[in-house]
Amino acid sequence: MDSFSIYFTAISVFIALVFLFVIYAGVKNWRAMKAKGINPITAQAEITARMATGKLFEGPSIEDKLREIDDLHSRGLISDDEHREGRKRVLGG
Repeated sequence: MDSFSIYFTAISVFIALVFLFVIYAGVKNWRAMKAKGINPITAQAEITARMATGKLFEGPSIEDKLREIDDLHSRGLISDDEHREGRKRVLGG
């Protein structure tokens, strides 16, 4: 076997491995997005829209946090002091 055949075979195997890796990574990313409830086809547009509106890292709203603290207090899971401190922390005080 001459050196050209060896190089050609090695490069062909390398290209095939890279191609398989790209397919594997794409399928893995697709499944991860689907598991998180993101449509992989429109993911880039969704992220761009969130960035444009400043809601990329949006979490629960202040109202939701206060509602949760009030719910915990009404069910007796936190004391009056914990309720007061929790509301104070959420409101930035």
